[in-house]
Amino acid sequence: MSPWLSTFLFQAVNFLFLAGALGWLLFKPIRRGLEAEQTQYVERQRQVEARLAEAERARAEVEAQRAPLERERERVREDARQAAARQAAALLAEARTQAEQEREALRLELEHRRFAWREGLENEAAALAARAVFQLLEWLAGPELDTALARAACRELQSLPTGALGHVVVESARPLPPEARELVGAALAGVPGVEFRSVPRLGAGLRIVTGAGLVDASASGLAAYAERALAGTESAHG
Repeated sequence: MSPWLSTFLFQAVNFLFLAGALGWLLFKPIRRGLEAEQTQYVERQRQVEARLAEAERARAEVEAQRAPLERERERVREDARQAAARQAAALLAEARTQAEQEREALRLELEHRRFAWREGLENEAAALAARAVFQLLEWLAGPELDTALARAACRELQSLPTGALGHVVVESARPLPPEARELVGAALAGVPGVEFRSVPRLGAGLRIVTGAGLVDASASGLAAYAERALAGTESAHG
């Protein structure tokens, strides 16, 4: 073997030995670092997977809880809608009741006003009729009318019990004509103490006051009778 070849082989062996030693000395920490990093990566991957699994489990729990919550929320909404509908119905019924009450009160008020207005018209008509009767009798006043009214009063006197007449007062606005006075005297022939009085407001005719009742054949009395009769007739028609 030549010296060159032996030297080359010796140097090659030394290089391989040196390379092996360097690899063992230098690359072993690197491998340990790589292995540690790989271990840490695997651990982090495991932690990430565990967190993902926990998140998925939490999501599943949330999903499982959301369905009852949705049903409860829908039930609450339905209860709220039904409560609002009941409240609206109650308010509508109350409004209708109040409207009916107000309508009835208005009807009663209108009826009362109509009755008061009609009653006022009836009273006014009766008063006008009474004034018309009084004015007519005053316009017709004279001996003939006084005598005719005296004759009517005497017929009324005949319906009264003679023994109960007591003290009799004959009232007239003016002195009675002789014929009328004779008629009254004949009708009161059995009555002692007949008194004659002047009452200007009576108008035509006369009024006889007795203990058994009043015989009013004067213009004011006939007017009052007409007023009462008219008012009574209108009330009966109403």
